[in-house]
Amino acid sequence: MQTHSALPLMAAGGAMEGRRVVVAGGTGLIGSRLIQAFLAEGRKVTLLTRHPDRTLFPVGVEPRHWDDLTQVVDGAEGVFNLAGENIAAHRWTSHRKAALLHSRVDTTERIAEALHWAKHKPAYFVNASAVGIYGSLDGRPVDEATPA
Repeated sequence: MQTHSALPLMAAGGAMEGRRVVVAGGTGLIGSRLIQAFLAEGRKVTLLTRHPDRTLFPVGVEPRHWDDLTQVVDGAEGVFNLAGENIAAHRWTSHRKAALLHSRVDTTERIAEALHWAKHKPAYFVNASAVGIYGSLDGRPVDEATPA
């Protein structure tokens, strides 16, 4: 399976060092690795989190509460939204499915609203979400063509 990094595409504007990106959902599997990649490039990272005082974050990450969203996105180079309830944490009851949906839709709407009001709008907004689970495939690669 081939993978491609989005990071070089964002480098078109010049050097990465000193640029600030905002990551929502940065404590999850993908978000934590994305943050490490940004830090390795010398970027400043602002992490949106519900608990900025309760979790240890990597050096170079500025944790901010969602209540600060409008100020946080203003002037950032870009915003990445990976936020949402963990899809593998519990059985998918009707209540759980609603929670999964709202955890994604509500955060996306909040970020879009903050971007609307930002005086210095970010150049890009990347929104991604897990929407399903693949069964055990004995270590075989999984991509978009793999049956669910």
